[in-house]
Amino acid sequence: MNTKCFCLCFFVGFAVFVVGCGTKYPSTNLTGKVSVDGETLTEGSITFAPMESGFGSGVRVFLNSDGTYTAKAVPTGKVRVTILSDKKTGRKTKGMAGEEVDEVTSAIPASKSGGIFIDITSGQTVCDFDLESDKESFRGPGS
Repeated sequence: MNTKCFCLCFFVGFAVFVVGCGTKYPSTNLTGKVSVDGETLTEGSITFAPMESGFGSGVRVFLNSDGTYTAKAVPTGKVRVTILSDKKTGRKTKGMAGEEVDEVTSAIPASKSGGIFIDITSGQTVCDFDLESDKESFRGPGS
């Protein structure tokens, strides 16, 4: 009798788990291209994270070598987009084992490193990102 009760409870719990995991949030599939100052980013990743709770944990995909991406089940509504990509500085530095390696820095403008906030609409299929470098302005004495 205890075995029957255990099996029944197990299957009911499993069914509730499966139904709960099947809950879908509103989403769309996106394709796009990522560039900075018109120059295509050839490596990196892009993450779409919903700003509203209950809309999943977001979607992360890697950029293709031509700067394009394809992301499935991107949450619709207010989304925080985080793009990560590095570029070589042309200088060398010491690696962890003491070897000489290429120095890299973020290819993403500092003003966008904390994310880009956009609205993704239902049925939207294209979302390109052409970022512009931060313009440094210095105002010294007498400026």
